[in-house]
Amino acid sequence: MDISLNNNNICLKNNRKVYIDFIRIVAMFLVIVNHTCGWVPAANDKSFWLCNFLLSITRPAVPMFAMLTGMLLLDESKNITNEKIFKRYIPRMVSIYLVWSIINGIYRVILLALQNDVASTKAMVDEFFYVLLSNKTAYWYLLMLIGFYLLLPILRLWVKKENKMQIKYFLIISFIAAIFIPTIVNILKNIGKVDVSNVAAFINNFHLEFVMGYLSYFILGWYIKNFEPSKNKKVILIFIGLIGFGLMYFMQYLELDIAKVYSSTMYSQTSIWVYMYAIGLFILLKEIGLRIKEKYFYLITNLGKMTFGLYLIHIMLISLLGILFPIKDYFSSCLFLIFTVFVVGLMITFVLNKIPGIKKLVQ
Repeated sequence: MDISLNNNNICLKNNRKVYIDFIRIVAMFLVIVNHTCGWVPAANDKSFWLCNFLLSITRPAVPMFAMLTGMLLLDESKNITNEKIFKRYIPRMVSIYLVWSIINGIYRVILLALQNDVASTKAMVDEFFYVLLSNKTAYWYLLMLIGFYLLLPILRLWVKKENKMQIKYFLIISFIAAIFIPTIVNILKNIGKVDVSNVAAFINNFHLEFVMGYLSYFILGWYIKNFEPSKNKKVILIFIGLIGFGLMYFMQYLELDIAKVYSSTMYSQTSIWVYMYAIGLFILLKEIGLRIKEKYFYLITNLGKMTFGLYLIHIMLISLLGILFPIKDYFSSCLFLIFTVFVVGLMITFVLNKIPGIKKLVQ
């Protein structure tokens, strides 16, 4: 396999950058950790703070995937036409969502029937449509991707290097409206016990929906690639990321100590802590990925190609293993599930990638 260096980025012959696959692998591993260890023990359980630690570590996974997607699909050098978006990208993602949601729905119904001999037909039908339509399953990310694809023709007209100042402005407005203010509101509401309903209603009247949600992560990924920070700024951003992780963990403790309740608001992927942590970790992983030795290129690249298939099947593996091996000890159960889901999931994905027709649904 021919390997070359291109603009200081380690690339393969087909221009597949190794550091991108490295970030994908780490992000997918974090997703598995989150979904296997994400059930929360009681606050007085000795495992609670271990769970809190693991959840805190994993939160940047989805933002990093969004940053990678934006970095790749907003790339000006790529010939991504509107025809390609609407005839290839969107139909493919819709097909993958429908096929895997139906497979997962049938799978969950079978598990429900095996667990409960008296499961009613209504319960099984409800379970199937919950998987198909609910945004609380792992496949919600595919729907977000479809939404991003729908915006792609507009974004590619505007997200260009010559529009750096306007894009910077967008990212600042997005940070204030989608990250900073919601985080402050949640702190006042959950920890300060302040009634913020009027403040929240006032802010909502500005109707800045366009800059809300994950869109800032997509554009941020493109921005970091095209306007790479200096060495000193990278160190600062990585350090800020570590601070973000620490604050996220501490704020969860503070919320529980003061408010006496556990909520997921401090873990929100659009909170300021996750935003800080995601940027810092993304830059750190990129720097590590750029320094991977040549002898590991083939392994990293092939593992990177299997992360999407692993994402599609990992949630079904977790459900099955949870039934076969009921959780007894939190720590040992998490280690077992993480290792088993990751390894077995990769093995299944490897086999699916070899089957003509099916491999299109896992790549």
